[in-house]
Amino acid sequence: MSLSSAPEANPKVSSTGGKLLDRLGALASGLCAVHCLMVAFLPALLSTLGAGVLLSGRAEWVFTWVAALIALGAAYLGFRRHRSRAALTLFAFGIAGLFLSRFIEESGHHEEDAHAHEEYAHDEHAAAEHEADELHEEEHAGDEHAGHDHSGPEHLAGSIIGILSGLLLVGGHIVNLRATREAEEECC
Repeated sequence: MSLSSAPEANPKVSSTGGKLLDRLGALASGLCAVHCLMVAFLPALLSTLGAGVLLSGRAEWVFTWVAALIALGAAYLGFRRHRSRAALTLFAFGIAGLFLSRFIEESGHHEEDAHAHEEYAHDEHAAAEHEADELHEEEHAGDEHAGHDHSGPEHLAGSIIGILSGLLLVGGHIVNLRATREAEEECC
């Protein structure tokens, strides 16, 4: 079904859940952007504060999925009420950007790992030590930097895209709240 053939907006649909979801989403997306900013530019501070777990790939994926799922829910509920394409566009680009940032960062980590394996391939003893180091890093995935360098160009590019995407989602939630409010005022 295309947007042009979508049924008319229904401002009478209850907006309480949608408004709460947008507020929660704006908070989650804002925290996601702050997280990306801190991981990119202040990783040592996070480790010093005992929040090194926030540097792990798992934490970054959790932030990504939480922000994306909240945005999808808010977009669905909001669009049913007001049909704002602006909110929908901000959500779409924000969600796509978050996943793009994760894939860019992860591709950089995989290239680091592949290069490390090539260096150690010529010496079996060194390769065994490298494997032991990787196992240790996996066991301590939340400690420090989860075994990955957070200063490479892929990480910086991914972080910048993540920050901008988080801000797009915050904007999407704000536009969604405003459009919902306007739809309610027009209706009733």
